[in-house]
Amino acid sequence: MSTPKSSGELTYKQKKFCEYYIVSHNATESAIKAGYSEKTAYAIGNENLKKPYIKNYLAELDKGATAQATQGAIASRQEILEFYTTMMRNPDVSSKDRLKSASLLGEYYALAKSNETDGKAELPTVQFVFKDLSGGEQ
Repeated sequence: MSTPKSSGELTYKQKKFCEYYIVSHNATESAIKAGYSEKTAYAIGNENLKKPYIKNYLAELDKGATAQATQGAIASRQEILEFYTTMMRNPDVSSKDRLKSASLLGEYYALAKSNETDGKAELPTVQFVFKDLSGGEQ
């Protein structure tokens, strides 16, 4: 295990913590998955989030996730809505799946309506980011 040479260099565990945190946004869970003790995970997770160089690394990871989204790695809101609409209208899809699609569309539009301001709906943003955190080769 390497230790940082300066306050700006992350250890292996700190990098793993950040990679897990960017997905879950749960500091304790991320600390445990990164290899920290369950006993100290809460404290270390919170401590890590206060360190400027860890904040910078998290910002870099978040920026990378946003770049992936704009390059088509993540389904757009419109694509998701079209998918659920297609599922709902497809007679070859099971009734259970069609009802689930209709329900999800209804929830989405209910959220949009509840976020209306000045007569304009602010549709919620849906973003899913998947990243291999196994650390192994594929």
